Amino acid sequence: MEKLLLVEDDDKIADFIIKYAASENFGIRRENSGEGGLREALAGGYDLLILDIGLPGMNGLQLCRELRKKSQAPVIFLTAKDEEIDKILALEIGADDYITKPFSPRELFARIKAILRRCAVSNSGGLKESSLPEAIAAAHLKNGGETSLSYADKAGSHTVKTSRIEINFQRREVKVDSKIVTLTFTQFEILKKLAAGAGIVYSREEIYVGVWGADGEGMSRTVDVHIKHIRESLNAAAPGYNPIISVRGAGYKFEEN
Repeated sequence: MEKLLLVEDDDKIADFIIKYAASENFGIRRENSGEGGLREALAGGYDLLILDIGLPGMNGLQLCRELRKKSQAPVIFLTAKDEEIDKILALEIGADDYITKPFSPRELFARIKAILRRCAVSNSGGLKESSLPEAIAAAHLKNGGETSLSYADKAGSHTVKTSRIEINFQRREVKVDSKIVTLTFTQFEILKKLAAGAGIVYSREEIYVGVWGADGEGMSRTVDVHIKHIRESLNAAAPGYNPIISVRGAGYKFEEN
């Protein structure tokens, strides 16, 4: 049974989420303060966290910021404000998704299941949508006249490797110039999708649908924020390195020059 941690101070909202979780066969624990939620989250054992932004004391944004120092567990934010600044800030500090109050439990749990499905696929070493053999066929990364993108399948390991970056899907590990790059769950999924389809231009909506498993209409800003952070993380490991190319009016592609 998959376990959820809910950090929500509103009893009515917490009660209907807990009841719906039980009907969907999820284990769930509730904390009603940011401090208590952080302690419980760091204790581990949860597959996904549901965090309210407007918590007393330590709010949800502060909780997530502290959590991200030690854990990359998937996070969905609940926010009462339909303001873009709150949504973007939530993504900036490492949230995987957000949902604005009022919301239906069906929509919330559809998003939860989509994230957990991605976790299951990644943990099993499986691939979605474009296969790596297709990626090799599509790749046009050249280094001395040879394709620099390679695919290794040894003992269940799925790896995209170029002259500078190595992405191991099974270990969920990224290295640039042999330096480990730390990404959130969603950031890794976006990089994996782009790298596995190297040279292919993906629209923001295609990226959103491929990673979140939901309608991507109107979610371009969400994708942009995540890609901004992927670039920052890659650049921190190797200054000036940016294999994610913006294609004006079209989207993004993975390409090493």
